[in-house]
Amino acid sequence: MKGFFAAIWKDGKLFLRKGGLFILLFPLLLFPLFAFFFQGQSGQMQAFPVMVIDEDQTIMSKTLIREMEKVELFSTVIKEEGEIGQEGRE
Repeated sequence: MKGFFAAIWKDGKLFLRKGGLFILLFPLLLFPLFAFFFQGQSGQMQAFPVMVIDEDQTIMSKTLIREMEKVELFSTVIKEEGEIGQEGRE
């Protein structure tokens, strides 16, 4: 039993010497910061619009666009067909 406590003591000293205490306390220091920034938010995401450019106009892409229209998170799905110019890709 004495060997067990010696091993725990040795590992504890190594842990605290190499910044282990910082690893344990750092999340506790971040918690008030997150609580301050996220106070008053309901936790629900707001719907946002999405634009889809269908360059190949295949059945698979049309199916994907239809499925995106069913997603409640997207308020609007705007469809464009054809290719976009180089200025739009930047």
